[in-house]
Amino acid sequence: MTWYRSFGPKNDIIISTRVRLARNLSGYPFSSKLKKEEGEKIIDLVWEALAPIAKNFTLYRIHKLAPVKQQALIEKHLISPDLTAGNFPRAVMINKEESVAIMVNEEDHIRIQCLTPGFAPDEAWETASRIDDLLGETLDFAFHEKYGYLTSCPTNTGTGLRVSAMVHLPAISVFGRISGLLSQAAKSGMTVRGLYGEGSDAQGNFYQISNQVTLGASEEELIERFNKVVSSVCEVENTLRNQLKKDVPAKLIDRIMRSYGAMQYAYMVSGKEMLNILSDVRLGIYLGILKPIPFEKLTSLMVITMPANITGSASSMSAESRDIKRAKIIKETVM
Repeated sequence: MTWYRSFGPKNDIIISTRVRLARNLSGYPFSSKLKKEEGEKIIDLVWEALAPIAKNFTLYRIHKLAPVKQQALIEKHLISPDLTAGNFPRAVMINKEESVAIMVNEEDHIRIQCLTPGFAPDEAWETASRIDDLLGETLDFAFHEKYGYLTSCPTNTGTGLRVSAMVHLPAISVFGRISGLLSQAAKSGMTVRGLYGEGSDAQGNFYQISNQVTLGASEEELIERFNKVVSSVCEVENTLRNQLKKDVPAKLIDRIMRSYGAMQYAYMVSGKEMLNILSDVRLGIYLGILKPIPFEKLTSLMVITMPANITGSASSMSAESRDIKRAKIIKETVM
């Protein structure tokens, strides 16, 4: 089952956890300087190295995919927007469960990323580490005794590890504490971004928390720091949610009920509106205002109602048609 349809620890606050490892091959320039034939060769080398477990993976050559399919993979958080830029040979290898994606020729030659539902950084790290070891058996990674794994961007040099969590922080937002969270995260070596990572805006009180640098600490140390910061954020969010439970403002109750009503009766729902609806409903369930709906069902809506995933194999679909179909999918999922 895909990560976004599965139950995970602390999924009332934490939507998912991702671990990503950046690697480059010795003897080749970084991706930005690769020639076309070198890019093709690296794709072939990585796919060959994955051979022992390749039966559970599908290889997608990005420049051969239709734009809607590319966008659908972005919406599932399986690839980055940068992987789809231009016509240079780029690829991604995705397992059947859509919990592991290996991007090839993005900013670095190889980016191994593992996704889990809820808060499970150790599980994601173990999976990423196993795949890293497997690829390392036949591939020669660029490595420096002093600096560690060499990467295109200096902030990834060292372990090449980025660990992140997608979190839902409505109470922190209600109490106006988001700016404080951003400041505290920076002091702890973390960064807070929007739903789709670097360069994206926060929507519906959904954020990504991740480590900023990978040099000067082991993978285990980086994950331990990350665990402490995310756990601290969860404690603050829970404390503020419990304060809200004692005296929920009438305007907040009204907003939550309107969002719940839109889930059941709206004929059209835009993508931006959908994220705000999901945010309100998730909070309403936690506060006991609304009847329980499994959080994994609400998480699935964050993916399956995105534009490209709604359009699917359809040759084209107007924004209005997508909004109508989105409302129908929401209703069918939660009713």
